[in-house]
Amino acid sequence: MEVVRTDVQILFEGRDVMADVGSSFLSLTYTDNETGKSDEIELSFEDRRGLWRDRLFPTKGDRITVKLTHRKKLRNFGEFELDQPQFTGFPDVVTIRGVATDIKKELRDIRAVAWENTSLQKIAATIAANHGLTLVGEIYDFAFDRLTQNESDLAFLSKLAADYGHIFKVADGKLVFYDIDAIEVLPAAVTIDYKDLKGYDLKVSNVIKGVQVTYWHPKTKRVITHTFNNPDIQIGGVMKVEKRFENIDQARRYARSQFKKQANAEITGSLTIPGDLRLAAGVNATLTGMGKLEGVYHAGVVRQQYDGSGLNTILEEIRKIG
Repeated sequence: MEVVRTDVQILFEGRDVMADVGSSFLSLTYTDNETGKSDEIELSFEDRRGLWRDRLFPTKGDRITVKLTHRKKLRNFGEFELDQPQFTGFPDVVTIRGVATDIKKELRDIRAVAWENTSLQKIAATIAANHGLTLVGEIYDFAFDRLTQNESDLAFLSKLAADYGHIFKVADGKLVFYDIDAIEVLPAAVTIDYKDLKGYDLKVSNVIKGVQVTYWHPKTKRVITHTFNNPDIQIGGVMKVEKRFENIDQARRYARSQFKKQANAEITGSLTIPGDLRLAAGVNATLTGMGKLEGVYHAGVVRQQYDGSGLNTILEEIRKIG
């Protein structure tokens, strides 16, 4: 029987603490989010000796770096800012939670900005430059005559991404802004067969067959209606939206984006497989051996979960895309 070695390295405020607490380590969960949220870490330790209640007492804002080696592959999960230390008993356990430090305070500051004669590409590029970030991604670009921002850059870009079919994330000094269509056509990075699963939870739901958007065109002074339909779907309702748009390109892109959100929710859920540190949020995976549930799935969240029983990789917020 193969012995799989897994090692955890934890730096607490720059100091390796595993010599002190390695024997009391219980579990690690790293959550990699594709869009809209920072990555997260959760660590649990048995604390009968009271080290975490005294000498190693975790304070909100402390920095922690976590690395995991599994099957001789090293994954540096990055640096996290402690957010919610929790102490429970009995038995004595401390749970430390943190969020990735990639998102700086300035990205969360509320701003009032009037964007004029611009585009989605220009907005993302400007905000990236303002915060010293490198813009990465493939953006489906279209124009805006005027947009009013009364929120943080983080919230503003998150809203634009959700409305117009993009994923948005700040990580490793990069502002990632990607057209979801461009990601979903990428080849599957892994094939998961039924016999290899450690668990699954899949839900089949009804889907809509189209999205209809209605808006008042400010220049022509007319009410414009645009409907995006999938001719392959014969049964289902039409989602109707009234929203302000400046042009038909914005309306079309919005309708397509909202339709894909609904249509791709026909089969959703999660898959649990033996630990694979290669997988990250946004991965496409082919599921086989599952009858009519077979196909290509896109994972919006990937968790790496390690405890005394070993390492599991959980693909969550998955949706069937092919």
